[in-house]
Amino acid sequence: MAEQLWNEAQLGEAQQREAGFSEAQLGEISESFECFGGAPDGFERLWTPHRQAYIAGESRPLHAHASDCPFCIAPLYPDQEKNVVYRGKHVYVLMNLFPYNSGHLLVCPYRHMPNYINLTDEERNEFAQVTAQAVRVLGHVSGCKGFNMGMNNGQVAGAGIAAHLHQHVVPRWSGDANFFPIIAQTKALPQLLGQARDQLAEAWEKYKDEPYSLPGQLEPETVEQMHERLGQGIADEESAQHPGAGRAATASIATGQNDSPSAQTTPDQRPWVRS
Repeated sequence: MAEQLWNEAQLGEAQQREAGFSEAQLGEISESFECFGGAPDGFERLWTPHRQAYIAGESRPLHAHASDCPFCIAPLYPDQEKNVVYRGKHVYVLMNLFPYNSGHLLVCPYRHMPNYINLTDEERNEFAQVTAQAVRVLGHVSGCKGFNMGMNNGQVAGAGIAAHLHQHVVPRWSGDANFFPIIAQTKALPQLLGQARDQLAEAWEKYKDEPYSLPGQLEPETVEQMHERLGQGIADEESAQHPGAGRAATASIATGQNDSPSAQTTPDQRPWVRS
């Protein structure tokens, strides 16, 4: 059969029609793997030509200058054209063009800089606040079960665009990791970038400051609970050093009012903050 198809495929289209092949047969011959070079190996092929843009380094800056940096260029365009989700005073959020998972966001400062320590205090505060909002919105919209968050400073650390600082926020689900990325160098994504951008942009203000916790997580400790716990630890330590003292000092230690040498504090310090 393979030899027959191969021989038939060598005929020109006019000759094939003259030989009496129907349109369906012509399509079958042209699409059959047996019409092309190489031997069948039992594997299906998932062709992803769009990935060539990433492999070839398309949109990556040739130099470390802002003039050809995609993170500097993106804010100049309409949100939908560059998949921008949110614009703040010092930072903005956009979809990763080459996502690890659906909803993969990047938090970027407008200012062109390579390192986290280059941020001003005001920029760093907004960078952190916007990252938290990105987690909150992704959690509510996608129903994910976890997150990967982080930044790679420097090319050797894995930064694809090392010249412009950016933080990844990647939603995760149980079972979202499979053999595709390892065996096939391919990531299957169920949602288009534009669709994800529209959903997240629409929900950004809706879930502003909305409480959020991952499924199954314990409620976070309050500041008062933290003070009580650490104060109890200091009291236990002093009790061990001075058996007669007992635990009566717990409350005063927790508020930084204890007279013992280990608990002497300034008004803005706690006894567990040690130099």
